[in-house]
Order: sequence, then structure tokens, then C-alpha cells
Amino acid sequence: NPDVAAFVNQNNREMPPQRKYRPLVITDKKPAGQFLSLSHLLDPEVRSQLADRPEDVRIPNRPGSVFLYLPSKKLKQRVESKTQSTLVPITFDTNDAPWLWQVPR
Repeated sequence: NPDVAAFVNQNNREMPPQRKYRPLVITDKKPAGQFLSLSHLLDPEVRSQLADRPEDVRIPNRPGSVFLYLPSKKLKQRVESKTQSTLVPITFDTNDAPWLWQVPR
């Protein structure tokens, strides 16, 4: 989680201060313990969305980075379908499966 938070926070800090759109992190991971742990490491400006069901996820139509944290296969498919894009995996260790996916904007 510290690597994921550092990556998202860096993305947030690189935005000009006058821009009001901050990164959004979405997950459907259950139980939500890992996501809650991550949320405590994120900058206060970073928004988060815990989705009960992938079909309820809303991707804002605005500037700003959107990330999926430990998404289910169904959530990844839903977001790719809604955004008509291919998610970009963010890896921190080549031996691990990605915990974070970025939605191309």
C-alpha cells in the first residue's frame, strides 16, 4: 500500500494548484480493509469510491487521473467498456500482479 499511495499522491502533487480535479481511486475489493488502509496514506485531496457492484461505478467526465485499486475482473471489464479504453497496469515489483490500474484519459 505505501507504494500505491506514493504513486497516487505524486500524481496529485504534480497537478497545478488552480486545477480542482484531483485523482480518483475506485475499488470493489471485499473486504475493504486493504482499501481503508490505503485511504489513510493518500493525500486528503484524493477522492475514493468503494463500489458495491461494478455496474454502479461512475467514471467522471472531467480531467484528472482515475485509478482502479485491486479491481475484480468484472470491474476492469466494466470500466474498459464505459471508457472505451484499455486499462494501464501500474506495477511496483516485477514479481507481483498489479494492484493499481490507470484509466487512460
